[in-house]
Amino acid sequence: FDWNMAHWTVAVEWQIYFLFPLLLLPAWLYGGAWLTLAVALVISALPLALLPPAYDLSWACPWYVALFAMGTIAAVGSERGCSESRRAILRATGFALVLLYLGSWVLLRDAWTTNAWLNFAKDVVVGGAVAILLLELTLNVRAGKPRRFAGRILESRPAIALGHVSYSLYLVHCSVLTICLAILQRAGWSPATGFAFRVLVGVPASIACAWVFARAF
Repeated sequence: FDWNMAHWTVAVEWQIYFLFPLLLLPAWLYGGAWLTLAVALVISALPLALLPPAYDLSWACPWYVALFAMGTIAAVGSERGCSESRRAILRATGFALVLLYLGSWVLLRDAWTTNAWLNFAKDVVVGGAVAILLLELTLNVRAGKPRRFAGRILESRPAIALGHVSYSLYLVHCSVLTICLAILQRAGWSPATGFAFRVLVGVPASIACAWVFARAF
């Protein structure tokens, strides 16, 4: 677990892909997207609200139920289509979520990684913004509209190449970055130097190992 926590999650992920739909399917059938999102947010918040901080399951990120719901809603919306008026509302909501995230980072930086409720909120805010962005880009592609800046980046050759090894990158990056951390601890470098080392060495090394892993398996 300490060496590569991504590996142990693979053993339970397939069960999650059954569990999350079973949790949300009744809400979807009864009330559609908005009720599904509301139920997902309630389920996500229940452990934090009802359990003591030491046992609130925040280490397991129960709010991923809400992220799953957002992704599902975006996928269905991209398939069924969306009116221009609703898309305008979603775009405004996406910009508002980005501003909310940046504002919370400025104002609540001291508790940025230690407060479970803040972790819940910021993941949901980012998840909502990304879901809206992907829905907007997909609808533009389906409508044959010119690619915007974000769309051109995501459809660029480097992004597509990275996408081809993305799951391998998920599987190997923890091991590579753990090695980088061990080097940093032994060298005793400053936080700024350590950050630069992880970005300039750790990230390319992770991508290279992911490429080898994908080619091998």
